[in-house]
Amino acid sequence: ALKNYNYVARDPGHDLRRLAVAIDFGTSSTVVAMDTPSGARELLRIGVRDFYEQVQAKHFENPTVLECVDFPAFNKAWTANAYRPALDWDWMCAAHEAQARFRDNPGDTEILSSILPRLKQWALRSTENRRMRLTDQQGHEMELAPHAERNPTRGQPLAVSEGDPFDPVELYAWYLGMAINWRGRGLFLKYYLSFPVKYPSEVKARVLASFRRGLQRSLPDALIQHHPQVLNDFEVNELASEPAAYAAAALPHLSVEPTEDGIPYAVFDFGGGTSDFDYGL
Repeated sequence: ALKNYNYVARDPGHDLRRLAVAIDFGTSSTVVAMDTPSGARELLRIGVRDFYEQVQAKHFENPTVLECVDFPAFNKAWTANAYRPALDWDWMCAAHEAQARFRDNPGDTEILSSILPRLKQWALRSTENRRMRLTDQQGHEMELAPHAERNPTRGQPLAVSEGDPFDPVELYAWYLGMAINWRGRGLFLKYYLSFPVKYPSEVKARVLASFRRGLQRSLPDALIQHHPQVLNDFEVNELASEPAAYAAAALPHLSVEPTEDGIPYAVFDFGGGTSDFDYGL
């Protein structure tokens, strides 16, 4: 059809944005903020049941939840293509939709056993001695492998295979990436995560590796094929602790200007999984 009408598919390289995306991967919910070409900043809604309803503040707190409906169908597609696999939302959904099913459920164990809430705590507790089992809504039961650090090689395209362990954090990051990276918004290469103050370094390394894989997999395959050099610029890094990141954003917003003597501040971050504090001058 493209040849018949003399159309040429748009080069995704034209949609690259040299802008930052900030991700607060929370225990109960995740918040994504990004710079826009106009100089503004935008928050992201993921998996809202009705995107045409009036926008509410709670829509931007994206629940850190996955719902597994049909794992074999999902996994076949997930391990077939590294970039933008042909997933169906009805096989595995996330965020608001998954949380609504979890909360609206009157006690159906088939639904409850298929939902994986609090992915961040799963990553924190995932060791050889603490396995977790998940059953999809078709009755397929699986044991989740312990969360492992599987970093992509910088500058090299990702490869996937049927033998890859299922990583829920990687999938959740892919959903975030699919909501971030599209023609109407652009394609982003720089991502920054915040973490609780006392999060163990090995857990942060695992989470960052999962986000590197998931976010990179949300980029179009055509971009990787025709512009492989962009992978040299792709990065997902830790930037600050959660309360320190809040202070960096809130103090200028509140017009709190530094002085020669310094202005003391305190941040109390009462979160879904931990309460963090940050004191500074």
